[in-house]
Amino acid sequence: MSPDLTLAIPVVDYQHDKILHFIESLKHRAATRPEVIQAIDDYTGRHFIVEEELLAAHAYPDLQRHKAEHDYLKGKIGGLLDAMGKDEIAGSKAIAEYMEAWLLQHIQTADRPMAEFLKQRGVASPA
Repeated sequence: MSPDLTLAIPVVDYQHDKILHFIESLKHRAATRPEVIQAIDDYTGRHFIVEEELLAAHAYPDLQRHKAEHDYLKGKIGGLLDAMGKDEIAGSKAIAEYMEAWLLQHIQTADRPMAEFLKQRGVASPA
């Protein structure tokens, strides 16, 4: 994962990197697209739970907004899956592109402030 995406919270950084790898797989592995989409959906859901539990444990004041962003993505992916229909390749590409753009934006605008908050509480690893 590129350094500008690293938050210095090992579990979160690891999971972000894994999600980005799933997205890359979805872009390039036509034979396993349904399995990769399911893996992305499952893993992203678990990642959101980890983040939300971490934020709740440290009384993050913006938790509800952060969770709302997670919920939005889950709903959007569900809608894209429903709309995918028979054109699996185009649908998979749309899901991969949307998720990648969303995740990169989310890391910079929502997760970075979260990481700064957690660093103030000694949760993050030293840089």
